[in-house]
Amino acid sequence: MSNEIHIARTEFRTFGADGATVYTSYGYRIYDNEFATYTNMFETLDEILSYSPVGLVEHASQLDRIGMGLVSSAEELRHPIIVDGWTRVFCIDGAWVEI
Repeated sequence: MSNEIHIARTEFRTFGADGATVYTSYGYRIYDNEFATYTNMFETLDEILSYSPVGLVEHASQLDRIGMGLVSSAEELRHPIIVDGWTRVFCIDGAWVEI
């Protein structure tokens, strides 16, 4: 996994047969060119927005096998994780920092 890794905050909507929104939840997607996973466990927009870019990386590191693999790959290769399209988060001396 040597390509860019991204985390994107995401609004998830469930639609009924008539196309009307039945349920909305919030979360994020973490992905690169080969793998992707997501969580939609947040009930409100404010909840997902309260996470800093570093907080999202730390959360993704415990999400599932794919999330853990993407985060650990970035750490091992010393590559950034790009959060919200522009913020770069690096692991420096074992701690994730926003650059």
